[in-house]
Amino acid sequence: MSLVPPVLSTVVELLILGAVGFLLRRLMQWPEGFFQAVSRLVVTVALPVYLFVTTARTSRNELASSGIFPAAAVVFIIVPLAISFGLLRLLRFRGAELRMGAALGGFGNAGYLPLAVIEIVQATQPTLARALGGSLPSLHVGAFLLVYSPTLWSAGNLLLTRSGERLRPREIITPPFIGVAAGFLVAISPLQPIMLNERLPLYAVYRALDLLGKITFPLVLITLGAMIGALRFRERIRPPVVLMAFAVAAVRLLALPGLFFAAYGVVLRYAHLQPAQLWVLFLEATVPPATNFSVMAGNATKNEDQTAFALLVAYVLYLVTLPLFLYAFLSLPGVL
Repeated sequence: MSLVPPVLSTVVELLILGAVGFLLRRLMQWPEGFFQAVSRLVVTVALPVYLFVTTARTSRNELASSGIFPAAAVVFIIVPLAISFGLLRLLRFRGAELRMGAALGGFGNAGYLPLAVIEIVQATQPTLARALGGSLPSLHVGAFLLVYSPTLWSAGNLLLTRSGERLRPREIITPPFIGVAAGFLVAISPLQPIMLNERLPLYAVYRALDLLGKITFPLVLITLGAMIGALRFRERIRPPVVLMAFAVAAVRLLALPGLFFAAYGVVLRYAHLQPAQLWVLFLEATVPPATNFSVMAGNATKNEDQTAFALLVAYVLYLVTLPLFLYAFLSLPGVL
């Protein structure tokens, strides 16, 4: 099977959906409040529902295969944070700037982008999607987010803004966390066969929730494009800000992918992991910084320009690195 068409198709679809949001916000001047409302719908309703449905309908054996991902999330937090702190210290960043850069380099877009890529591949490349585990990778991402999402909103927010020293429960128990946790409870309970039985009334609820969850990823990519289109800088971007932005991009889009491919050659290839597990580990290793940092910076009115510029640089570069790394991953021996 030629790998070039599915790689290009995936990237083009991501680009088109993001471009829609960018054009609506930058050129057609759709109001920021509209995209904020859509983003709130995605974060608080659509994504948690998607994660709930994806998790609730899986078998116990499939749930067991996701057991490595909470531990993997810890590794995917500690390693990039350590690299970010080390690199930024070498570049003579200190204090608040060091913490801000470490947060941006340490926490990636672990939910939206991996799930969007998985869904696009499923919708447009069914043969490839089956080889990579079908819908199972979405379950693995949900298990990953059980640890990653609360840590991003607590430790990541603290590093970026110096806010949140007294953490509120809602900063740890996020809507995606609730969606995954509720799905796990249904999957291991007697409620699952009742919910999935087409002859019972609860199946209609399941189908409605499934349809609601499917709106997540077009809206995610459109709002992501709108966020990039809305980036404005109140002040002239100083050279240290440019240096930090490219350092963050180097951590997220060079160092982490390089470590993944090195780990595959030395360890992962021989670890008897399923293709779905490798697929998710690859996706989590190649994403740019979390867009939620823009929200955190805005809420705290701190580091807004620096965060916006770092995100802009990283997401533009991601469009270049994604097809290269995706092709390299699919070409690895033992993946397909």
